[in-house]
Amino acid sequence: MDYAVRTMTCNILFTSAGRRSYLVEYFAAALRGRGRVVCANCLPNTPAMLVADEALVVERSWHPDYVDSILRICEEHDIRAVFSLHDLDTLALAPHREKFEERGIMAFLPSAEWARISLDKYECGEVLSRHGISVPRSWVRLEEVHAELDSGGVQYPVFVKARMGFGSLGAAICWGWDELRVFHARIAREVEAAGVPLFASCKLEEFILIQEYLSGDEYCLGVVNDMRGSLVASGAIKVRTMRAGESDTVEGADPTMFAPLTERLSRLVGHRGWMGVDLKMQDGRPLVIDVNPRFTGDYPFHHLAGLDVPAAIAAWLSDEDGTPFLTGGDYRFHAFKDLVPRVLKPSILVS
Repeated sequence: MDYAVRTMTCNILFTSAGRRSYLVEYFAAALRGRGRVVCANCLPNTPAMLVADEALVVERSWHPDYVDSILRICEEHDIRAVFSLHDLDTLALAPHREKFEERGIMAFLPSAEWARISLDKYECGEVLSRHGISVPRSWVRLEEVHAELDSGGVQYPVFVKARMGFGSLGAAICWGWDELRVFHARIAREVEAAGVPLFASCKLEEFILIQEYLSGDEYCLGVVNDMRGSLVASGAIKVRTMRAGESDTVEGADPTMFAPLTERLSRLVGHRGWMGVDLKMQDGRPLVIDVNPRFTGDYPFHHLAGLDVPAAIAAWLSDEDGTPFLTGGDYRFHAFKDLVPRVLKPSILVS
């Protein structure tokens, strides 16, 4: 399908839109009246749903009718491009990317393989390591890490989290064996309560990831690929504090520090649009701890630096040059996420 021959109307769809009201506003500004921003979510009264041009309540992403519901929304609302904003949603939609593109809809979704790999933190580390990208040492069995700790192959503290988690599910630092066993059992309960067994591809006893603790600075990289999956821009921020699994206070960093890593990840994943990469510095080298080929919670900071990815995407969808929106970013800043209370008027409440 030649996307350039489509009508100039450029409606876009965010699935699992949740709290990303800023993305709705960024894309609305980028579209300049040439299209509408439609949001789909399993809960109605979320920030993104309340600012969207059209808000539609759908099933949860693991429901058997979910993909058909999203395809139907695309047809009924003349959607030109679809973006998934949650890991599980991406996992559900990515295997059906061709169904969107057969309908002339540009799917900003990773391949089905990378949707699975990016969710499975252990497999992701294994894949990156095979491609020469440094990652933390990791284990998925208590007895394996116990042997390493006993032999001195790894030292306390160690970091524990859900292997197939999101929003820092179960994340904890453990300073001894008894503490590690307690947190391991607690995280196992949290993983089960979060519904992880519904979509996990690993064995039940391997649901929890244990990693060497990295004490260095944490960075979030932005990797921007064009519609063909080629690198066109990148950004970098240093994380000072986290909240609810996302960067909260940050300072800008020089993206050229990570240029070789950015280029390798761009080629390896071959995504379209934005990909967020989390890493920590250890002994002067970056170790990748997370890869998310979708808009991530750190994107607003890059946007404030002048990396206007929504404007670039809007230009590409209209067969125009998006490059001018991705050059000249200024990362000499400190920033934080503010909390802005909003009143929900009865007239816009959806039950």
